[in-house]
Amino acid sequence: MKENYRIPLHYHKGKYLYCELPETDADCLVLYPDGGKTFRYTDPVYQNEIRVCSIPEEDAEQKLTAGYSDSGILEYVEVADGNRTRPIYIRFPDDESAREIIYQFSKYEAQEIADKIMSLHQKFSRIFIEYFFDGQAVDIAVRTGSPEDMQKIIAYYQEKYPGDTGAEDNAGDYPFKNRIEFDSETFRILLACARHELSGEFFRFAVHALEEEIPKVFPIIDKTEDFKFISEEYD
Repeated sequence: MKENYRIPLHYHKGKYLYCELPETDADCLVLYPDGGKTFRYTDPVYQNEIRVCSIPEEDAEQKLTAGYSDSGILEYVEVADGNRTRPIYIRFPDDESAREIIYQFSKYEAQEIADKIMSLHQKFSRIFIEYFFDGQAVDIAVRTGSPEDMQKIIAYYQEKYPGDTGAEDNAGDYPFKNRIEFDSETFRILLACARHELSGEFFRFAVHALEEEIPKVFPIIDKTEDFKFISEEYD
C-alpha cells in the first residue's frame, strides 16, 4: 500500500483511474492512510478533515477514480467497492451548489424507499423513519412493522412488564431486517464535503424528504386500522 494517494486538483477533462494520473508536486487532494482501510483527507474547498472507510488496501490504484470538469477542476473521487461505486470526495464550489445537490439526492433516496415499501405487498401496522446525526456519524432508514411483528412486541412486553408499555411505537423493537436503508454512507460524504455550519440544515433535508414522500404511498398500501407513521431521532 502506498504511503498516500495524491490526486491532482487540476488535470485534463475526463475520468481517470488513479494509476492513469500523473505524479505531481502541484496542488493535490491527498488521501492519507488512517489505520486499516480508513483514509483521511482535507477538503480543498472548505478545509474540512474527512475520514473515509472501506478503501481497499490492495490495488487501490485500480479502484480509485477521479473526475475532472470541462475546465479541468477535480469534481469527485470515487472508489470501486464490490458491485458498486462509492463517492469519497465531491466538490461543492459554493453553499448553493451543495444545497441543491443534497436536496436532489435526498428526494431521490426518498422516492426509492417509497417504491420499496410499495413492492413489499404486505399489510402494515407501523412505518417509522429513524435517524441519527451527531455531526460525524449519519444513519437514516425507514423501518416497517407488520401486524404480526406488532403483536409479538406487545406480547413480549406485556409478559415482562404487565400493562401498556407503548413498545409497539418504538422502531427499535421491530426486526432489523425490516429496515429499508437510505444511502447514509454517500450522504455522510455529501455532508462532510459541504460547509460544516450547514450540515444540520442539510441533514434535515433528508428527513423532511422522507416525511413528505412516504405518506404518498399510504393510499396505496394495505394498512391496519390502528396504523401509525412515526418519524423520530434515536439516541
